[in-house]
Amino acid sequence: MSKHKGKANTYHHYVPQCYLRQFGFPKKNTKPEDNDYFVNAFDKNLGKIYPKGVEDVCGKNFFYKLDLSSTQEISADEMYLEIDFFAREIETELSRILSFMNRHLLSAVNHNFQGLVIPEMARLLVGKHLAIQFLRHPNIREYDLKLIADTNDLITGFIKRNNLQDNVGAKELMSDDSLSKDKAMTHAMLSFMNEDLICSIALALSRNIWVYYYSPDGDFFTSDNPINIIQHYKGNALNTLMGLNRYGAEVSYPFNPNFILSIFDREYFQDMISSEDRIVLCSERELEHYNILRYRNAKQYVFSKSKNYEIANNCFQIKKIYNIE
Repeated sequence: MSKHKGKANTYHHYVPQCYLRQFGFPKKNTKPEDNDYFVNAFDKNLGKIYPKGVEDVCGKNFFYKLDLSSTQEISADEMYLEIDFFAREIETELSRILSFMNRHLLSAVNHNFQGLVIPEMARLLVGKHLAIQFLRHPNIREYDLKLIADTNDLITGFIKRNNLQDNVGAKELMSDDSLSKDKAMTHAMLSFMNEDLICSIALALSRNIWVYYYSPDGDFFTSDNPINIIQHYKGNALNTLMGLNRYGAEVSYPFNPNFILSIFDREYFQDMISSEDRIVLCSERELEHYNILRYRNAKQYVFSKSKNYEIANNCFQIKKIYNIE
């Protein structure tokens, strides 16, 4: 939720500020309880590093604002998603989960434990928030709206090709664009507020193999698109649960600069079952691998608390020299 004076609730974050603060620093001359933070942002379009206020990145103006004129049957405030659903409910819970995971992972490392086993309910909660973060992103809205537009085109084309325009209900089908009128509501209902979908993803993720990678120097990147799906199996596989439970997939998410959670498909990665719940000290090669993935997945910004942007700069220079993505 935006904290701009005079612009309350205008800039809607699709990556929560409570998450971004894990990679940032308190602003000078502010009280800790004010939660005023900045992040060091590497702009992958320009190859430059800027200090950016957490409130100024990873969002869009009125991204979650509801168009109540097209949803008369729903009794809700136009800022319900931004204020009530995300700020007061989802992000409050996420903040607690991030604190819980960091506290227990650090404790395990400090006591020289080789792993961390958390209760099944905690796994489900983490899985739930991974699903919501993945589904609330603008990429998924674009996907949802394109799917609806393509479906409408198919229906209209079928009706016209078969001269069914005069059949009962045909005109309504051809003119029914109610789902695409309110983009925020459509996005919500098809993705992050679809309880069946969220529960299915959370359960599937909780049953796969969890491994925690550890960077003592806090060199892990995150980005404005923090969840990566890495497809290790190169054959054809069903895109199960938006790809988050696809055969041969690895879902990775940095909790903070020190820890990345990687969730491996249990069926494909049989040889990794012995590594379940392990805390793995990240090698230089693994650090480079995960930071390159974060860079490639970013829409515009990559964030590093340690300000070690050598990998990001190398990626930018390679793209500049060879003109590749």
